[in-house]
Amino acid sequence: CWHQGCENVMQMQRGRKRLEATRIPNPSYRITRKEEIILTRVFVTRKIPDLGIRVLREKGFEVEISDFDGVLPYEVLLQKVRNTDAILSHRTDRMDAELMDAAGPRLTVIGQFAVGFDNIDLDAARKRRIIVTNTPGVLTEATAELAVARI
Repeated sequence: CWHQGCENVMQMQRGRKRLEATRIPNPSYRITRKEEIILTRVFVTRKIPDLGIRVLREKGFEVEISDFDGVLPYEVLLQKVRNTDAILSHRTDRMDAELMDAAGPRLTVIGQFAVGFDNIDLDAARKRRIIVTNTPGVLTEATAELAVARI
């Protein structure tokens, strides 16, 4: 389940949730048919398992991974997300209206590499028609195992 965030981002490219060019016009998108947009650039805010990165690249994404060790300073994050189609974030990354505006109109999806949405301004995302995903249930089995071990 750890790669669910990557899987959610990949679904955008596979056509499950295609976006119409007329909704978010931008000439920098790669257009395969007159009305379809394919996501191309993904920014990963912190290192994730290599398999996740490899899968994204195999699907044709241009992936940039933060090389900062730890939580990326917000000011740096604002610069790194510019002209990004998708962000793969962690629970410690603040995803607010300012960041979404800094990313620009190309930003169409934020894939949360965690269970919750506490760090994401969902109202701001909704207003900008940005899809937000997470990894629900990823900790269910581990939590159950811990509970049984403590009994």
